[in-house]
Amino acid sequence: MNHPWAVHLAASAAPAAAELRMEAGIEVLDADDTLWLRGKLCDERMDLLLRRLPGAARYEVLADGQLLPEGRRLPGGRVPEGPWVAIKSWAAVELPVATLAARCTQRIAIRLEPVSASDEPDLLVCSLADWSDYATRAPQVRLERLTFAASADGRVLVRGVPLPPIPGMRYYERAGVAVPCGWGWPSWLTAELVRAALPVDTGAVALFSPDGTWEEIPADQFVRAARSAVRLTVQGTVGPGPSTSSPGGAK
Repeated sequence: MNHPWAVHLAASAAPAAAELRMEAGIEVLDADDTLWLRGKLCDERMDLLLRRLPGAARYEVLADGQLLPEGRRLPGGRVPEGPWVAIKSWAAVELPVATLAARCTQRIAIRLEPVSASDEPDLLVCSLADWSDYATRAPQVRLERLTFAASADGRVLVRGVPLPPIPGMRYYERAGVAVPCGWGWPSWLTAELVRAALPVDTGAVALFSPDGTWEEIPADQFVRAARSAVRLTVQGTVGPGPSTSSPGGAK
């Protein structure tokens, strides 16, 4: 324990190795059909993480650079020369540019994952008919806490807490990134990192689907949830979203 280490993996284990990108001090050597990882400290926590890597050959790195295989007493081989790169550079996150609404958007390289628990929902995608029916009956005190954006395809994005008790898909928003309830990012990826990688305007919401596609809802597409605004949206006289947009006008 607490010694320099190295791990040898098949190239097919790259996705598992990428999950270590937030661990400090790890370097990667991508050589042909294999991967090498190395680090300066193998404490109990790091030892557990390395044991999760599929098909990994694990070594202690001796002072002279020789490799001591796990469970062996005699070294065999040496640490490859490199070039080695920091794992954060090797496993950089790549996200696509959003496309126009009503078209299939590109998918991000890293997909959402099912999670056992998620944060309280504060966004709802529902039908304009259900939203209109609720808004005409709900107390004004409930509507005052909400804003909404509508699209020509009949969808409405309602924002606020508590959300109205109507059918639809619920999301939770963090750092301007909205994810469906019951879904989340891999443990090493944060909403702040995703937001920083997206080409979206300040104040806009990036609305993700479980399959990794997303759309941008600009901040100026949201309006206060007043009965008059809902009524005018239904009538088509005015509305918070342009006629060719997804909820709120996805870019």
